[in-house]
Amino acid sequence: MSHDGLEDYRKFERENYVPFHQKLMVLEPVCSAGKLCVVSSYEGDVLAGILPYYLKKKLTYSYITHPPMIKWMGPMISENCSNKTEVLLDLLRQLPNAAYFEQNFSYDIAKEELPQTWANDFHEQYSYRIDGLQDLERLFKAIYPDYRNNKIKKAKEILHVSREGTIDEFLAVHHQSFTRQGIEFPVSEQALKKHIENILEQKMATFLFARDNSSNIHSVALVTWDEKVAYLHMAGDDIDLRKSGSGIFITWEAIKFASEQLGLSSFDFEGSMLPNVERVRKRFGAERKYYGKIKQYNSRSFKLLQTLKK
Repeated sequence: MSHDGLEDYRKFERENYVPFHQKLMVLEPVCSAGKLCVVSSYEGDVLAGILPYYLKKKLTYSYITHPPMIKWMGPMISENCSNKTEVLLDLLRQLPNAAYFEQNFSYDIAKEELPQTWANDFHEQYSYRIDGLQDLERLFKAIYPDYRNNKIKKAKEILHVSREGTIDEFLAVHHQSFTRQGIEFPVSEQALKKHIENILEQKMATFLFARDNSSNIHSVALVTWDEKVAYLHMAGDDIDLRKSGSGIFITWEAIKFASEQLGLSSFDFEGSMLPNVERVRKRFGAERKYYGKIKQYNSRSFKLLQTLKK
């Protein structure tokens, strides 16, 4: 790590708000298959920005990508920065030459603020977020009527939500939708468990289980958080029991947990742009929040290698 990267990272976290996905204690354990690196930018004695990146190797190539289970990375700019554009330029030009670069930049980095060579590779993406969690009554009234008057109401009569349960119980339900479609979950079970165990141990996450009176698990959720925002990090339903409305019910319970237990003002769904999932986000009153995915191939042979792999 250049410029005492780890120490700069810790210093930046002491002095600024850092979202859940970019916290050092979240990133380090999921980067074990490669190397977590950091570049820093100073304005005089002020640490104005940092840029963490995950460096991996394939054959003779070095490339930068996302570690598993991390939604956003990219530059983070200090609240004390006086020239954001210059700091962004300084951070980006310190990156090593790599065959490929891919990162989701955070909501705070706009295309217009990037150098042209980076702006050209900026692909607009969006997630969904609910703000104003302090007023749960208002939020509940804004939910799609069928959710409010039917699904949540009926599910509440036969289900209860608790935080008690194991990782294995959680994954058994969560992975069902992937299994049903014949799709392998994109993260190995070992890496996924390591990630979940870490964030639970750091007290930055909790499970939610929706069970019936026979202890059958209908739906699960993994809620994570930082100082300002709660995130629906993972969620899933039992494919044979989901008609109970448990998926809608547990989502509302996750929002309530963020408000009542965590005292936070925002709830982020971590996506999704899939039409069926997007519709549910909207029906909870969530609004789109845009960010950029940066993808750059700097090696034709590496691009060919990736194409053949697919």
